[in-house]
Amino acid sequence: MKLALHQIRGALDAYKRASDNGQILKAAGESGYPPTLEILVNGVENPSDIKHGRLIFLRSVPRDPFFLDATLPADQNWMLRSYGSPPEAPQPGEDIFDVASLSPRRGLNGIYYKDW
Repeated sequence: MKLALHQIRGALDAYKRASDNGQILKAAGESGYPPTLEILVNGVENPSDIKHGRLIFLRSVPRDPFFLDATLPADQNWMLRSYGSPPEAPQPGEDIFDVASLSPRRGLNGIYYKDW
């Protein structure tokens, strides 16, 4: 699960950097984080690319291996936290700033997976 978290969080950070660098168009007041996990896979148009190429950040959204319902798509396996949401009470919103496990289990280190 740590690898999946690193992959998604790395893609979120890469999207934000691309947004801050003008490679992704954003409206005034937007955080620059992606609105969905799916957009990291489907990509976004790069306005500075004359060939109208797409910026893609993930090949696929990794599944949370501890999520209990294997029938749901991988992008619905994660707790989503928006940029405006406090860390002690993560809530989804207009963007995705971070992800965490929805599993109620603890890791071998005794820490709940949702707190990794």
